[in-house]
Amino acid sequence: MQRIDPEYLKRTAESKEVRALKARGYDLLQLKPGGKVIDVGCGPAIDTIPLARLVGPTGLVVGVDADPAMVAEANQLAFSGSVGAFTSHIVGNATSLPTNPREFDACYCERVLQHIPWSLNFDVVREMTRVTRPGGRIVIVDTDWATLSIAAQDPLLERRVAAEHALFFANPFSGRYLLALAHSAGLTVVSVQTIALQLSFEALDYLLQPALQNAVRNGRLGVQEVQCWRGDMCAARDYGLFFAHVSTVMLTAENR
Repeated sequence: MQRIDPEYLKRTAESKEVRALKARGYDLLQLKPGGKVIDVGCGPAIDTIPLARLVGPTGLVVGVDADPAMVAEANQLAFSGSVGAFTSHIVGNATSLPTNPREFDACYCERVLQHIPWSLNFDVVREMTRVTRPGGRIVIVDTDWATLSIAAQDPLLERRVAAEHALFFANPFSGRYLLALAHSAGLTVVSVQTIALQLSFEALDYLLQPALQNAVRNGRLGVQEVQCWRGDMCAARDYGLFFAHVSTVMLTAENR
């Protein structure tokens, strides 16, 4: 799996649409002061710091990420954000969380399953279930990259580009399967919501670059096609015509 740039994650989290998505997810966790919450795939503390401010100093927030560099940065940011005393980040695998059973009141996981092969998604959700107490809330947010839509002069080329982007993920259609995953883990589903996210030119350009390079290497797209594509996208940006969006699914469940 390609390492995700933490600076990209931070910039994306500042967009209006993603801020609203996160606020909705935090609200659905139903956290209270003194609560305990785990963030699976925490990255550079983007969610753990605001979650810590919800549970307060009598609570506990634990972030788990497979990337040691992300974990180190997250711990530094937690202390600089004055929540380090009750917020920790640890290196771990989402398929085998390094925590005790029923330890947390709530579990949050945002746009992580798309990076994990489909066959392992069941293990990840079962682990979330294992570490959450009965009656605790689990909120999972993930993307269905089949819904990526980009305003382009050549709609056939746009579909090929969108397909290449989807192929670059371990599990590109993860959002549509959250309901099935929750049921397989024995969770009680509270709600399933579809949320449209508008993508900026900068975000989409960053996301597409490795997929387009891979497509050229494998002969599925020509160099000239990719140059034409990017020229059209840059022109759309310069004339204020750039538009792209994708659907994200937010599932809320309670542990039994």
